[in-house]
Amino acid sequence: MAEGGQADVGTQKAEIAELLIMPLRKADTWYLVDSTWFRKWKKYVGFNSWDVHEIGSHNIFPGPVDNSGLLTDELDIKEHLIDELDYILLPIEGWKKLVSWYGLKDEQEPIARKVVEMGMFVKHCKVEVYLIELKLCEDSNMDKIVSRRFSKADTIRIIEQEMRKLFSVPDEKETRLWNKYMSNQFEKLTNLDSTVQDAGLFQGQVIVIEQKNEYDMWPRDSSTPNKMAESKISVDRNEFMCAVCLDLLKDPVTIQCGHSYCKSCIKGCWDQEDQIRVYSCPQCRQTFSPRPALARNTMLAEVVDKLKKTKLPADCNAGAGDVQCDICTGRKYKAVKSCLMCLNSYCQTHLEQHESWFKGKKHNLTDATARLQEMICHEHDKHLEMYCITDQQCICVLCAKYEHKNHNTVSAAAQRTEKQKQLKETQRRFQQKIQQREKDLQQMREAVESHKRSAQIEVKASEKIFTELIRSIERSRSELIRLIRDQEKTAVSRAEGRLERLEQEINDLKRRDAELKQLSQTQDHIQFLQSFQFLSAAPEFTDVNDDPFSSLFSFEGLRESVHQLKDKLEDFCNEELKKISDTVTLIHIVPRTRNDFLQCKSL
Repeated sequence: MAEGGQADVGTQKAEIAELLIMPLRKADTWYLVDSTWFRKWKKYVGFNSWDVHEIGSHNIFPGPVDNSGLLTDELDIKEHLIDELDYILLPIEGWKKLVSWYGLKDEQEPIARKVVEMGMFVKHCKVEVYLIELKLCEDSNMDKIVSRRFSKADTIRIIEQEMRKLFSVPDEKETRLWNKYMSNQFEKLTNLDSTVQDAGLFQGQVIVIEQKNEYDMWPRDSSTPNKMAESKISVDRNEFMCAVCLDLLKDPVTIQCGHSYCKSCIKGCWDQEDQIRVYSCPQCRQTFSPRPALARNTMLAEVVDKLKKTKLPADCNAGAGDVQCDICTGRKYKAVKSCLMCLNSYCQTHLEQHESWFKGKKHNLTDATARLQEMICHEHDKHLEMYCITDQQCICVLCAKYEHKNHNTVSAAAQRTEKQKQLKETQRRFQQKIQQREKDLQQMREAVESHKRSAQIEVKASEKIFTELIRSIERSRSELIRLIRDQEKTAVSRAEGRLERLEQEINDLKRRDAELKQLSQTQDHIQFLQSFQFLSAAPEFTDVNDDPFSSLFSFEGLRESVHQLKDKLEDFCNEELKKISDTVTLIHIVPRTRNDFLQCKSL
């Protein structure tokens, strides 16, 4: 059994090891444990391989959990503590286990911290070690201010509960909270479920709690008739636009239906309705008769005048791609500046409050940027104000003290000055390169134009040669076809004469054959003998061996010669075209150097 409690050292080691690697989840609670005490505990349970020989030794028993090394004499958490160097973080289950096994020294208060979400675009969770200090007071006594620290994950409701307890506000009393700015302007915190981070509360913000009085009224509502100007309630300029001219109200009047217009605008509308003597509201179309008298709405006129004096542009609402004000609640206005010290962006109104609050302090303002989170060290939550020349990266003062100890480090401003000199030299080289490239560009353009002209000349010359060659071949083809057709006509004519004679001879032979057959059947011997001699005599026959096509010219030799000519022409063309193609392939490479350009020009 372990000396520290009910669990043996093996169980302690396994359970704490598993809890140490738990992922951070927004709004979870984690606890700080002094690294000095935790190293003793690790040695006692043999957490690392080199400690196993002393496991459970009474000589190294860590004793009660002791966080005194993390606290000042006033029991506040020390500044500039570093995770894993000065403290380790444990989830609530791990803290409870350690306290149940070892107890807590001198009844120290646990250092519990919430997990908050950081980052503007890439969100990540982080334990909020250092809390925001808010200054709390009552509306009835704003000179008495009490400071309290809150997590960014705490809600406005938690602040209200703390203030109720702090200022002894009875449970039955209705309250509301206000932001109080240095310019004596107030902004009501309406959403009690909003977190400190979402509400845009910052370090040193004054929060005022107001109670209803004995008349069941809010004192701040009746404190001044010009409350709207003092409380800094956000208004939309569109709510004070005239529906006729679509501009801010000028000399506003309110008619019976409740809608308001510029006096000149509604007068012009009603002048057009004088003939029918029925007058209507341009928005709700409610009619009036007779024509109502128009009286100036004094209160509305004062509101519009104050709105004009704010000089907020009509497009002050943050749109897509705009940097939003981190302080605005509800509707977010477009930020005009970002503070590199506060790491917040501000609209014009909140920028004035920031300037008033930090007047005389060296807060570095820059144009509104969405890169504020990139300007802090994610390891130590400090500003990146130094530069490590050894590792070539921006670092904070704690990085320079620990991770980059003994490295060559300078201030970011000094490194900027050095890099600025290099930048000027780089710019000079770039300007020279630009001039040379512009010269090369002009030469290349001239080379391209020259090549286009040369190519056009070659195209025309090639077209002429091939056109003449085609025409020559066409003439030879036509002449050859004519000769073949002439020879065909002669041979066919001769053959047709032979065909006619052969057909005549066949007819004569058939006639003789018929006469011989008739003669064979006669009974007259004398007639038979006399006719036989005549009919048996052989007639003249055409010479069948006389071939009418034997004397024709053979075109086979000519065809073979033409075929050979075609092969030679194709071989010649293919060989010459390959030479050209190889050259064209070589210049497909994009010219990048001056020599490349000159080479292209010479082609």
